Amino acid sequence: MEAQSLKSWVKRLPETERGTYERLGYHTYQAMGSRPALLIIDCTYGFTGSSPMTLDQATQEYRTSCGEAAWEAMPAIRQAAERFRELQLPIVYTFMDLEQGIYAGTATKPKSVSYEVQDDFNQFAECIRPMDQEWVMPKTKASAFFHTPLLSYLLKQKVDSLVLCGGSTSGCVRATAVDGFSYGFPTFVMEDGCFDRSRFAHENNLFDLDAKYALVQTWEELKPSFS
Repeated sequence: MEAQSLKSWVKRLPETERGTYERLGYHTYQAMGSRPALLIIDCTYGFTGSSPMTLDQATQEYRTSCGEAAWEAMPAIRQAAERFRELQLPIVYTFMDLEQGIYAGTATKPKSVSYEVQDDFNQFAECIRPMDQEWVMPKTKASAFFHTPLLSYLLKQKVDSLVLCGGSTSGCVRATAVDGFSYGFPTFVMEDGCFDRSRFAHENNLFDLDAKYALVQTWEELKPSFS
């Protein structure tokens, strides 16, 4: 692949290390299944902000917000959701369970970021709001699979692959992608439908996910699988 055609998250790796990854067979292609599900991860005001803002402005509203990067991802998320609805394929939205989350898990390391309990923390932006018939699932930790009925739902729906979008790339998207892969689902991460408060973290995690756990593509690259 010519250097100018490399994606920005591939260019971050030194050329010698890229060669090693290619020689060892990482970053291989995988085919979409016949019944994929779209997982829209934590696209709520608590992580997107209530409107497009700089990161500094957004984190004054919510400390957990990813700022303008989240709103840049909205068009791809909306287009994917519209296509899944046209094809009557499953869509799952997740949000953070602010009340139960403090009781889940065994981690003892304190975190510097706490979730503000505000009425609209878990509100979705109008442009990507779920339809009445779509499942909006609470979760308590990063992975959408952790102590949730998601796996049972996917099996009941006969889902055979996953498309992930939302935020943050380095947090909940990554954790869900790793668990999805671990459960045996061919997993796809929508490059332009994911966001993070750090561009560095976003691109480094896209590279690592594509190398080990998922195929990372833009919505335009994924779209032919749904024609």
